[in-house]
This record gives sequence, C-alpha cells and structure tokens, in this order.
Amino acid sequence: REFDLAAEPRLLAARVRAELHALVAALAKGDYEAAAAAVRPDADDPWDAERFARVLEPYFEEYDRILFTPAARQAHNTHLKSTAPRKWDVFQVLLDPEGDGLWAIAGEIDLSDARDPEGSLIRVRGIGA
Repeated sequence: REFDLAAEPRLLAARVRAELHALVAALAKGDYEAAAAAVRPDADDPWDAERFARVLEPYFEEYDRILFTPAARQAHNTHLKSTAPRKWDVFQVLLDPEGDGLWAIAGEIDLSDARDPEGSLIRVRGIGA
C-alpha cells in the first residue's frame, strides 16, 4: 500500500510544525534565502528572499527581533485546519519580545495531487498582524 500523508493526521501535523519551525528559525536569523527555500514554490505568488524582507519591514519597525525559543515552538502557536478534502490552512504565530503575539504566518497545504510530496508542503499566503 502506498503511503498517504493526508491519511495520517498526526504525521501531517508533525511535518507541518517542523516546516513552520524551520521557516520561523530562518526568519529569526534574518536568513531570507533560507526562508524562501523552506516554503513550497508557487509560480503565481512567489515568496523569495526580497519579498520576505519587504513584508517583515513593518514588523521590525515595531519589534527588534523574532523570537525562536522553546516558547515559540509550543504547539498552541501552530494551527492546522482542514478546509477541503486534502487541503488545509496553516497559521504560525510569530513571538515578539513584547509578548504581543500579533503577527503570524498564514499559508496553505494542498495534497490533491500528491500522497507523499518531497520538499515543503506549505505555500505562504501572507505574513502580518
């Protein structure tokens, strides 16, 4: 039997959390090239290093850094919600030094055409407050 990630909710959630943590770690380091490499490419809505830097400018006007601590990796900061068969929305809170928790990464996962895709699952749809 062929493995199907969509049929394994715990494995899917663990993979999504790991991918989002890798993305947040890259953003916290200011490594926008690594951030771009950590997300699923989307020709219609690309997220390259320059876009990550541009979108986060308002964040850094308010806060001096993105925290990537054990608290930032707690499960309640990551949300995965089924929106249709084999499709999910994802949401990752970005922890700031003030503890406001107003900023987040929003994305989506579409496994309609894949059972066990290689590379990142997450297509970023936005980052903001």
